[in-house]
Amino acid sequence: MIHRPNKTSIRRRMNRICLTLILTLAAFGRPAAAALKTFYCDGINNNWSAATNWIPVGIPANGDNLVFGNSPRRDCVNDLVALKANSISLSSGYLITGNGLVLSNGLSCSGSLNTLGLNLTLGGSQTFSCNVLNAGLKLSGTVTLVGFDLTLDVAASVEIPGTMTGTGNVIKSGPARSCLVDRTVSMGRSRIRPASWIRRTVAACPRMLSAMP
Repeated sequence: MIHRPNKTSIRRRMNRICLTLILTLAAFGRPAAAALKTFYCDGINNNWSAATNWIPVGIPANGDNLVFGNSPRRDCVNDLVALKANSISLSSGYLITGNGLVLSNGLSCSGSLNTLGLNLTLGGSQTFSCNVLNAGLKLSGTVTLVGFDLTLDVAASVEIPGTMTGTGNVIKSGPARSCLVDRTVSMGRSRIRPASWIRRTVAACPRMLSAMP
């Protein structure tokens, strides 16, 4: 006698197969976790495309968190094309130039003046935070907001000899004595809050007396 599965058992089996297929596709389609890539260069080649300039070895990929810490060399060049970083962390004294990149989840610095000489395009609303005593930040490339808000939480000053453009808001946060050095902000003063934060030169910025106002 041949046993024929009934419709209920067939439906249950098909449901299990479909569920297994969905879970498998979801696992393959899930984006890889963002990697932590630490820049460390003690040689002549300070390009980001040099795999040995990174710990662990290998060039950054889209979505990675980039850390610039205790590298012997603190001038470096992004020669990668169309990189999309999740975040950037700086210690002190860095000069970063080269190709522009998209930044999605903010920037932080824990030391003295750092200069970003490359173009930045925001990939989301975020904060640039350099709120330790006397920390400053120079953005000498073009910063494009693309409709997102940028909060600047900086203890001393944010100098912008480059251009800040696009729709969105620039918002001051942190110590009240910090200020924005505005030379070529093309997005309109109405979207910089508060407007009293703006100065034309670094010398015109109030001096920091302490870490907090």
